[in-house]
Amino acid sequence: MMQRLADCPQVVTLHGACVVGQQLVVAMELIQGGDLRAALSGERAHELSWRRAGRQVALDIAAGLAHLHASNVMHRDLKSKNVLLTRDWRAKVADVGTASLHSATFLSAGSSMFGGTLAWAAPELLLAAPCTNKIDVYSLGVVLWELVTKEVPQRGFVQPPPASEDCPQGLSELIHDCLLQDPVARPTAQQALERLHAL
Repeated sequence: MMQRLADCPQVVTLHGACVVGQQLVVAMELIQGGDLRAALSGERAHELSWRRAGRQVALDIAAGLAHLHASNVMHRDLKSKNVLLTRDWRAKVADVGTASLHSATFLSAGSSMFGGTLAWAAPELLLAAPCTNKIDVYSLGVVLWELVTKEVPQRGFVQPPPASEDCPQGLSELIHDCLLQDPVARPTAQQALERLHAL
């Protein structure tokens, strides 16, 4: 699956894999800037403001997600710890290992191992309802909220931030739309990417 995604610069690249005894060894692209959650909690978090690196990070994440979905792959565990940063503040979607290929319209969360992390997981994933790639769009909304607020999300306490210098009105509206309870009403990853480009 990861070889199919190798042409996307916003997804961490797989270099190779081999079996050593009973263990699978995987060689991945080295991303030296750490994960987004650590960066948002660190001393240089101000550099991730929207007017500095924040907008580009958001674009990179949305582009990576749009590429996954165009390749019929759901990530299922998109969160700030699964976004890696280069030293020049470019973002790459990582940990695609929990992702699911979806050739049908729905993925039943109840029939497979739960892949999400509570604060980032879409309601339908938690309820074991039929899931589409809109579960990743919900998670994208939470990650965008983190970029704006720099806070750690808690289930039930993630609300679209009001428009401000670090959160344009269009970004607040996009976060709102990504977090809608009804997955059909959420934008696609490609639509989210286009809306971010327009900001």
